[in-house]
Amino acid sequence: MVSSTLTRALLLLALVSFGQNVALAADDDIPGNSVTFSNGSITLSGVTAAGGQISIPVEFALSHVQRQQGLMHRRHLDDDKGMLFVFEGEDIRAFWMKNTLIPLDIIYFNTDGVFVSMVDNVPPKSLTARLSEGPARYVLELNAGKADRLGIGPATRLQLPVKP
Repeated sequence: MVSSTLTRALLLLALVSFGQNVALAADDDIPGNSVTFSNGSITLSGVTAAGGQISIPVEFALSHVQRQQGLMHRRHLDDDKGMLFVFEGEDIRAFWMKNTLIPLDIIYFNTDGVFVSMVDNVPPKSLTARLSEGPARYVLELNAGKADRLGIGPATRLQLPVKP
């Protein structure tokens, strides 16, 4: 029997080998801090803190270049803000922290905004790929510890604005 960790590692290797849209980027592909992002807000319902619902101001990473850049090279993310990565469809998503200087929580949601999985307190500059536990279309990054403070978990649902 193949272990879960080995299975996930092989899946990541297959995704990268076949050129699937995973959020891994080489230094040469990063255009630096010149990438701009759309701003807006999302709503999370089913959080145990804040009366069950909270609005979070986010930057939207909508294009391939924006998803590659993400929060890399930044030294600060305001405590009440985040970044939402929006992909074309659902797939297993993999994020790493190369060139990301702040610790983050990474939360995965499917097309319907249903919680898929979460990786909390991911250390800066880690080259370890953090995979979603199932197909995801949206990935929310928050400061490390924020997801726990808000009570984000399996009951949490992502609600998007009409047009991000």
